[in-house]
Amino acid sequence: MAAALKEFFNSADAQEVAARLLELGQPGLHPLFVKQVVTLAMDRRDREREMASGLLSTLHPQVVTDDQMVSGFTRLLAAADDLVLDIPDAVHLLSLFLGRAIVDEVLPPAFLANCLPALPDGGLGVTVVQATGAMLSQRHAAERLQTCWHGGGLSLEDVRRQMRDALDEYVMAGSSSEVAAVLQDLGLPHYHHELVKEAVELMFEHPDKAAQLTALLRQLSESGVISSTQLAQGLTRIRNSLEDEALDAPGAPAAFNKLLATAAAEGWLPPEMAGSGTTSSGGGQQ
Repeated sequence: MAAALKEFFNSADAQEVAARLLELGQPGLHPLFVKQVVTLAMDRRDREREMASGLLSTLHPQVVTDDQMVSGFTRLLAAADDLVLDIPDAVHLLSLFLGRAIVDEVLPPAFLANCLPALPDGGLGVTVVQATGAMLSQRHAAERLQTCWHGGGLSLEDVRRQMRDALDEYVMAGSSSEVAAVLQDLGLPHYHHELVKEAVELMFEHPDKAAQLTALLRQLSESGVISSTQLAQGLTRIRNSLEDEALDAPGAPAAFNKLLATAAAEGWLPPEMAGSGTTSSGGGQQ
């Protein structure tokens, strides 16, 4: 069905996909099809993501039954830890697909609770479920999710822009409470690692603001606005891209080492980041 899906993303002919599924006569494969629809769309643009959400709504329940849809999304969530390796924004994207499916009544609201026993403890699938629940509890959640792939308030580009604007404003005004307020309004705690990454990159761009931005991360961490897990994820993303960062900012490795050392000394460095300095891979650049 991979070829049929790629053709669908060009033609937008959902009825042709439905016909092919019925011709195959293998309903046991429908859960795998659901997983494949979302997985392929995640790595494409918002246009294709909207098409994928619409396709699932069109196929349900006449072609893809309730049980098959539930099974497909459960498999998808169980694979979240693998998906994030190729698609860094997988947790956020899966949360949107899952929330949209519930709003479109492709999945029942009870799915969020019922699927948990089938997911690995501590896995990203559980994080997706929690993030989706948080999104659905917000005001106007249905309206926002129905437009999440075409100009809705939850697009990744918009989230990144709001985070960067908040950081720029903080550098000028110095109010960490304003940054915390922006994060609270966004309602995406599973995506706070992006703000951590943006803050560290801003340090690289403006070394004279490093102490101020370090203080911001400390305040957000100690107040619980940004969890230790999200802080570690953001710092890990920087560490993994440090060679590229150093091309534009030669002082990046040394600045990153200093940030980690400061966080460790002040007691807010995530345990999983201990020993994550760059003395071997990038620390030679002073």
